[in-house]
Amino acid sequence: VTNPGSPSLEVPVRFLNTIQRVAYQVNQPILDVALRCQDARVSIGSFRQSDPLPLPHKPDPWEQATEEERSSYKKGRVLVEEENSLLLQRNYQTAETVHIAKMYRDEESFFFPWSFDFRGRVYPLAHHLNPQGTDFARSLLVSAYAGPANREWLAFQVATTWGLGKETLQERQDWVNASLELIKGVAQDPMSTISTWQGADEPWQFLAACIDFDACFISCTRTWSQLLVGFDATCSGLQHLSALTRDRGAAELVNVAPTPKPADAYKTVAEAAKPHLPEEFRPLITRKLTKRVVMCLPYGLTQSSARDYLRQGLPKGHGIPLNDLVRAVYTQAIPEVLPGPMKARAWIQEAVNHVSQYTGRPVAFTSPSGFPVILDKRVYPTELVDTKLLGRRIRLTVADYDSTTAPLNNRKITIGSVPNLIHSFDAALFHLAFESWERPIALVHDCISTLSCDVGWTMEHIREIFATMYEKDQLGRWANQLGVPVDPEVMINT
Repeated sequence: VTNPGSPSLEVPVRFLNTIQRVAYQVNQPILDVALRCQDARVSIGSFRQSDPLPLPHKPDPWEQATEEERSSYKKGRVLVEEENSLLLQRNYQTAETVHIAKMYRDEESFFFPWSFDFRGRVYPLAHHLNPQGTDFARSLLVSAYAGPANREWLAFQVATTWGLGKETLQERQDWVNASLELIKGVAQDPMSTISTWQGADEPWQFLAACIDFDACFISCTRTWSQLLVGFDATCSGLQHLSALTRDRGAAELVNVAPTPKPADAYKTVAEAAKPHLPEEFRPLITRKLTKRVVMCLPYGLTQSSARDYLRQGLPKGHGIPLNDLVRAVYTQAIPEVLPGPMKARAWIQEAVNHVSQYTGRPVAFTSPSGFPVILDKRVYPTELVDTKLLGRRIRLTVADYDSTTAPLNNRKITIGSVPNLIHSFDAALFHLAFESWERPIALVHDCISTLSCDVGWTMEHIREIFATMYEKDQLGRWANQLGVPVDPEVMINT
């Protein structure tokens, strides 16, 4: 690599210290419900309290059993033992999360230590109970500080965790207004309404939201809230690629550029693919079918993986020639709808591959917040080892790690270049936005959670910082660090 610049960690470190100062409490009503579910051996979502499966009946006497009976018993026993071994792991995670919550249930405030990964993303160092944990773990955490309850955003949290995450804001409000009795019933008697709330997309966070919403706006027992309301980006990978290439059309589809109503890139791609297929197949080309392909586009999606996702999304007996479908969606519709992101994806991989091969050294650059990013993958000499686990023979590949002499794995560096670049820019956005934040906040990559009274202006703030960050030619800045010129065809400039 040429010179990655002189990275300054001042902004990232201030950001890290900011989120380490965020104070939490245990959500007491949720912990009480969890303890009752634990006693009753009830499993709900990521909260697992299942009993081990019984072993199959062994033929008796064994000596007189047929070969087929013996084989069937052995296979059945292996399957049950494997499932029970996984069950112990799942139950352990739940038990440990509950145990930690009980330890801290009376604390007025506690804090989490955080660390960076090599791209600048942050992860909590605490296991099980943390702001990036399971749905159950996240439901157990509330802010140690309260704020005035905001009806609109608490309703948003209720509807989103129920399963309306892709509906418009107004549709979510309408659903909550039509479901007040359901919300009240769940909040006031969680145990007898388990059959209702366990079907939510995020059942434990839905329960927590119902309890808060009922207290603040149905039963009206308080006017303040400590609940953290979550909102996330619309396909953040495409947001960054559209901003990097100044592609207004793509930016509108992922709600970076303003539009009269929220746009939908998944549906737009589905509609663009239909003219490339015979009319008889067009009703099958839906938003749901194309969603996974479009969503994974910035993260190393290949034509082969696109083919797999499309095949999995089709109903049985569909009759669509798969090659024609892949061509219509991946080869034709996506480049038509998202020209900037597609061109940027190809060019970034080409640039990283060129630099990696030309220099023979890891590819390094600094993110817009000054965080140093190093793309370093190696080819290590390996040795196969045969061993046993749970009575089954397995083969392990053991590597001899010597990072000073092992050659670079150019293929892996190239394949990971686009997602790693996007993740570093996503992380930089949060570094810049929250380096001096003084309100409760929790972060899960491109998802932000804050008090209901703070959601509106937090949204405005993150948008403002995004726009400020991309006022500069970030793609040109990145290319200059690598010592390569930007291909002018990549910039859409609309």
